[in-house]
Amino acid sequence: MATRPARQRGSASSPEANDFPIEEGSGYFVLAVAPPPTGEWAVSGPQFTQAVALDLVVGLNLISVPLSSVGATDAASLAEAIADQGSNAAQVIRWSSASQSFLLWSASSPEANIFGVGSAEGCFVLVTTAGQVSP
Repeated sequence: MATRPARQRGSASSPEANDFPIEEGSGYFVLAVAPPPTGEWAVSGPQFTQAVALDLVVGLNLISVPLSSVGATDAASLAEAIADQGSNAAQVIRWSSASQSFLLWSASSPEANIFGVGSAEGCFVLVTTAGQVSP
């Protein structure tokens, strides 16, 4: 399984010179120095029409589920979908803008703290067994 090193791909000082395509199956951190005028970010581009295969490595993986082929809509069902495909998710972590804190689902207490995992939200998944999955 190949992994790519983290690298800086753009800069606000010259956005035109650093514009790059968003790659399917890749995660991105965005440094925002101020909120947008509406208070919500918008992303445009073609919609996904099928689930995206994700390479998960042992440790924390930043993922998004733009389209679920198995109905993964919350932390527990996402972990179950990952397990059904041969990997193992020990924790799912998502930022809550409402509470300004991280939400944590853990396999050690699978019925507790189940939260939604939406198509426009990223989450961290702590994986103990590497694998490729299409959640």
